[in-house]
Amino acid sequence: MTDKSTQHFLIFYTILILQFINIDFSQGLNLTCSKWNASNKTIIFGNSSNTPGNDDYSLDVTLNSTGLDINKNNGDIAILDGNNGRVIVFNGSNSSNIFVILLNASNSTNFSTIGYPPSSIAYGFNNSLFVSDGTSAEIFRLDYPLDYGINGTKILDRNSGNITSLSSTSGGLCVNNINKSIYIIKGKQIYQYTFDSGNLTNLSYVFNNPQSIVMNDNQSLFVYDAGSKSIKMFTLNSSNGITLPFNKAPVVALSVYSVNILVITASDGIYLFDIMNNNTICALKNLNSSSTVFYNAIIDHNDSLIVSESNTIVSYPIYQECPEITTQITTETPTPTSTITKMTTPSNSTGFNPTDNCPSGYFGFNCSFSKNICIQTDPCLNDAHCNVNNQTNSLGYSCNCSMGYNGTQCQNDYRLCKNYTCFARGNCSIINDVTFACNCSSGYTGEHCELSVDYCANVVCQNQGVCVSENLKYLCQCLSGFYGEFCEKQETSAVVRAYATKSLGFVAVLMICSIIGFILSMDLLKYVLKIDPVKTHRYNIRKARIHTLKKTKEKVKPKCIQRVSYVP
Repeated sequence: MTDKSTQHFLIFYTILILQFINIDFSQGLNLTCSKWNASNKTIIFGNSSNTPGNDDYSLDVTLNSTGLDINKNNGDIAILDGNNGRVIVFNGSNSSNIFVILLNASNSTNFSTIGYPPSSIAYGFNNSLFVSDGTSAEIFRLDYPLDYGINGTKILDRNSGNITSLSSTSGGLCVNNINKSIYIIKGKQIYQYTFDSGNLTNLSYVFNNPQSIVMNDNQSLFVYDAGSKSIKMFTLNSSNGITLPFNKAPVVALSVYSVNILVITASDGIYLFDIMNNNTICALKNLNSSSTVFYNAIIDHNDSLIVSESNTIVSYPIYQECPEITTQITTETPTPTSTITKMTTPSNSTGFNPTDNCPSGYFGFNCSFSKNICIQTDPCLNDAHCNVNNQTNSLGYSCNCSMGYNGTQCQNDYRLCKNYTCFARGNCSIINDVTFACNCSSGYTGEHCELSVDYCANVVCQNQGVCVSENLKYLCQCLSGFYGEFCEKQETSAVVRAYATKSLGFVAVLMICSIIGFILSMDLLKYVLKIDPVKTHRYNIRKARIHTLKKTKEKVKPKCIQRVSYVP
């Protein structure tokens, strides 16, 4: 562990060396001359009217659900549709090919054990999408979700000891692809889960209010702290963060384009921060902040800005890039009348060969770069063969697609049996040119194996038991006092309690019936048969009352009236 001054010296020394040898890690994107046009945009997903919706091609996004990430290997884009409790995955070049991951309580068809809406998403190693529900700390890894559906693994479970209260906010999840670990925001700290060891540890640094975390391929962690309104960078094995000189606040989300470029989404626009030079440019200004809200932004392999804004996913293509760098080296000698230009050729011992000194079709350092566009960009997808064709095609190449694919880059998949046709729950077989059949695995049924088999369909659980279909079988959940496959058996103590209850009930009913019978019998004798069983008793009571009243009157003395006269 190095101290703070040593770390700053190492960072300064590294920047100085890299600038001296002029190495650019930005993967072809130069911030000094790259520009995007705010008026030139294309909606690649969502409702063109910017209104929220809950169908498969609509979004309902808020500032509390800003998750957006891209799989840089195949261009798949994942968007957190927070208000609808789901994650939508689609391909940027073919938005009609989508996969909807339902996680909320009312639509938990894919992961029935979650029951909570998702809060964070991030692509990681092996082209996997990591999803956190944010409430109970359940995190899932989905392998190629657009191709294989819900083929995934639960990583963290809410029943696993010390992670019971570990939750992740929107933007609070990122993946370290080098050592295969996950970073999760929990309260004012960040926790790291390592796959190899299965350990969950917290970083020692305490933030005020961390909101968004990302990591580049140098394993540098970037955290936006909303409490201090600052972005901090933590280099590998460093516990002390370096505050980046970025003063546009509030920040909504962070993403990483390359080792050297951090994409920052703020309330007033999209900014690109050059980590090497501590330089910031405004890539896209929000010209209509009253009606348009920027939630998150990423940069795809075409250097286009992909922005989540106002319930849509929008692409802003880059329209100005840096000019190509020539391999000619010129020296100018000023004279009174003219400028003499000479081209010099470095020695081959340096490893650099201009175009003219390389074999046909190659150029660059050690002649390691090919002029063949098929080799440079590998534009053909899905195992297609690329042919250089500069004469008949404006693109300079053509693709010979594999069976079942078409399109300029063979990006359209019209196969009957796709990787996700049977939801990774069965094997797909082609019957004829227009028909397929899914041979579903045990426990699933339906045309696409999308339905779970109901093993309780013909099962009746007795004594008010409830049938549950799970683990490829049925299970009767019995009430207290009953057991057995169908809850048909009763415990001895329950039998005793049942008989005791019935006996007490019988005695109570018998007493009530007796009282009612007595009252009815008395009324029948008096009013129907004109027999009054208590007539003599009632007469004696009245006679006794009259006798008592007479004795009372005899004892009362007459009132005596006295008059007083005054004689003067």
